[in-house]
Amino acid sequence: LALQLQALGIGADDRLIVQLPNVVELLVTYYAVSKLGAIISPIPVQYGSHELQLVARVLDAAAVLTLERLRDTELAAGARLALPGTQVLCFGTRPGGQGCERRAGDANEVLSICWTSGTTGTPKGVPRSHNMWLATARCSMAAGEASRRCSSPSTATASATCSSSCSPSAYAKARSMRAAASSPIFTASRSMLSWMMRR
Repeated sequence: LALQLQALGIGADDRLIVQLPNVVELLVTYYAVSKLGAIISPIPVQYGSHELQLVARVLDAAAVLTLERLRDTELAAGARLALPGTQVLCFGTRPGGQGCERRAGDANEVLSICWTSGTTGTPKGVPRSHNMWLATARCSMAAGEASRRCSSPSTATASATCSSSCSPSAYAKARSMRAAASSPIFTASRSMLSWMMRR
């Protein structure tokens, strides 16, 4: 994927809008964009032409990466209609056999621009660096470990320790963190953390 994006002119500091559901291709895209030194900006699949135009204008996006369709929604066609001057790329073709050289970068460079929900106005782009994602993943993993210790003690001793160290509200919070820690998104972020730590 990095090779294909590079061949299409996507490189360091280019902004790429990514409109994908929570599928493995989304995680692969993060890796590919990171390798190129570009910036990924994931947006919800529910976004229509108005939101796409706003995001593309704010980012000065080089391209949109999406699927041809998701259930009854023609994502690629919608992006082409909303952004006639922007490349719209879709998953489905296979890259060639050659490799893509990794760009040397800084962990404090922006990796992604995520968007607020826009409940009090238009959505705002929030830049996040490699180090910010790494810190978020580490904190999420620590919260998951803490919730396992407090939400399901296996012995009376563990139960006594937990009740002395966890208030009722902390216990309830730990249980909700544990539920979040078993989600596919958490699993993906743990996978991303492992990959980043091996770099």
